Amino acid sequence: MRYRLALFDFDGTLADSYAWFLGVVNRFADEHGFRRIEEPEIETLRGQSARQVMGALGVPAWKLPRIAHQMRREMAADIGRIGLFPGMDRVLRELARQGVELAVVTSNSRENVRRVLGPENAGLIRCYACGASIFGKRPKLRAVLRDSGIPAREAIAIGDE
Repeated sequence: MRYRLALFDFDGTLADSYAWFLGVVNRFADEHGFRRIEEPEIETLRGQSARQVMGALGVPAWKLPRIAHQMRREMAADIGRIGLFPGMDRVLRELARQGVELAVVTSNSRENVRRVLGPENAGLIRCYACGASIFGKRPKLRAVLRDSGIPAREAIAIGDE
């Protein structure tokens, strides 16, 4: 099966933002009253989505939108410390060269995504569906599919959630 549309998650898929997250999460824990990440659980939590990590740390669901907003704002200030995973720029270029339409679906901000991608890679992305709810990206994924006119069976979602 040849896919016509590839929808990428951003944090943890295109961008290696985990080190940045680890650098701020315990400060956020102290500020917002949830459990800190301890050294032995760092690798265990690496493969989990932001929502799963926050659940493991005991963050109440009602606090998530405020914390996510604050994290996006802080990430924007630190964006120079976050880069793409090695080889992702080549992956994006090759998919685009093969005629695959590219989209990014993320709870992160469009500005953060574009700054990490850089101008060349950002220009390869047909659709940015940013600001997706931390409670799920399904509505944004459906909207991208609808707007692209590409059937779901010809699209692939690539991410950690």
